[in-house]
Amino acid sequence: MNNYAVRLWEAKEWESYVNDLLRLKHGTENYIPIPDGDGGDGGIEGYSLNGNAYQSYCPDEYCRPAELAEKQIKKIRTDIFKFINNESKLKKLLGNTKIKRWVLMVPRHQSKELVAYATKKTAEVVSKNLSYRSEEHTSELQSPIR
Repeated sequence: MNNYAVRLWEAKEWESYVNDLLRLKHGTENYIPIPDGDGGDGGIEGYSLNGNAYQSYCPDEYCRPAELAEKQIKKIRTDIFKFINNESKLKKLLGNTKIKRWVLMVPRHQSKELVAYATKKTAEVVSKNLSYRSEEHTSELQSPIR
């Protein structure tokens, strides 16, 4: 384990923190959070008007690296499925915004397998030719807590 303390986040606390960070990064007027309480969020926590879609995830308990990667990969699988299969919902939410990057915001990641899986899912999304996907595309993991 690293020489720093690992903070344990509750899922809703992490989601709120991520939304606050994204408002700071993009500006309140350029970041649109998507509440999930009324029929789901379509696989995104929110998006920026410059084409970044964000999803947050953290387990409620400490996990060893392999278990953490497994849970994060499952989150990517589930939410990319939603991102692909909720086209009518997402078109309504996004309007004219085209998504070029889908970002999973996590407190920490410790597995190259997670990065490889995100790259694989990028290729899958690109192959679907979604109407709300930008021709410029990437996927990434962001871990704002060091």
